[in-house]
Amino acid sequence: MAFKPRKRLLLRLLIIIVIMAVAGLLAARFLRRPAPTDIRFASSFPGAAIPGYTYSGSDEVERLSSRTATLLLTSQGWLQSLRIAGLQTGQPAEPTMVLDAMDHMAAARVALENADLTKLQTELSRIRSTFVSQEGLVAAEALIDDAGKAARSEGFANAPTLAWLRLLAESYQLTGSSELLQELRISSDSFLARTGPDGLLPADTQIILYQQPPPRDPEATPTPKPSQEPTPAIESIRQVVRIADIDLYTMQLLQPLDERWQLVLDRNHAVLKAAALEGTVPLFQYAYDPAITDYIGFTGTQPLVETEAALRVLLHIYEAGGKLPQTLTYLRNRFYESSVLPEQIDRVTGAAASESECITGYALLARIARLTTDATLYERSATRLLWHTATNTRSEAYGAIFRTDPDNRIRVTARDNLLALLALA
Repeated sequence: MAFKPRKRLLLRLLIIIVIMAVAGLLAARFLRRPAPTDIRFASSFPGAAIPGYTYSGSDEVERLSSRTATLLLTSQGWLQSLRIAGLQTGQPAEPTMVLDAMDHMAAARVALENADLTKLQTELSRIRSTFVSQEGLVAAEALIDDAGKAARSEGFANAPTLAWLRLLAESYQLTGSSELLQELRISSDSFLARTGPDGLLPADTQIILYQQPPPRDPEATPTPKPSQEPTPAIESIRQVVRIADIDLYTMQLLQPLDERWQLVLDRNHAVLKAAALEGTVPLFQYAYDPAITDYIGFTGTQPLVETEAALRVLLHIYEAGGKLPQTLTYLRNRFYESSVLPEQIDRVTGAAASESECITGYALLARIARLTTDATLYERSATRLLWHTATNTRSEAYGAIFRTDPDNRIRVTARDNLLALLALA
């Protein structure tokens, strides 16, 4: 009978081992993440080229692509812009020593949508080394110092981080790379950890609100015209979520990866939907302020809407399968009637608030035209976009889309040209 205590001890150990094994199996069954082979993304690459809605293979697009790279692609990355050297005045070229993350996302998307895996890997590597933190979050920009080293800005931004997540998911869909999937998991977890309890995107943008001066009384006597406009007084500084950064399609796409993306989609879709303006100028609020649970209509001192931002919101809606016909009709008719899109629109009167054209707006309209299969809108948008290419064969900008600065210097930007490639090729 001396062996009974040992038998009881062994029996207890055996029971503990069995319980732990069962618990482990249950945890593996209910708490584990899906294995890489369980993840299936089904991106339709919304807005990408479809038959009849492309200039791919044309001489114009080939020149646009090669000239953009020649002028703006450096060992550090895609320069934000370059002022062409003034040959007659002897002024040197003036590169902007800034790398914009969204420009790099556009360059990677060009490679992705053309299924150029070599270029895609190059662009993804460039983004990783320049903009992505160890947590997988993406900075808005990087500055190139005098030594030629690029240093990314502090923190992260919603728009490039969501664009990065979408690129990783679609690149994984294309290649099946387990490394890309693991990278996607890390970035997704980091970003989701920073969304609100209700799924609201992080308030990543700081804006300054100014006190609006009282209107002048036209009956007042005397009414001397002020020699200069008074400096506006700051009312407050806010942290907001920009409506143009709400990428609904990415939130849809990532749901097989993590069910928390459904909460993010639902909350931000509601925010975007309520940001749509009604009336004769059916555009959008500028941002949502979670501190006051209300919208900020515009920045600065004047009630202006950035046309590019409005079209980005509209593109996000149509990419995700939604529709906003009153806004699309307003912008399309405005474009047809005047043949141009201004960079800014007065949200009260609808008047053009800028003499310069919104070149990127034509590229975004062309992508929307693909989604709505509007052949006329695509052709007119693409034609106006190409109208802005340099045709002087002696110009260094020949073949690229350009802008003319107030001092008549020619400037080429990465955003104009890379978005053009996404619209044309």
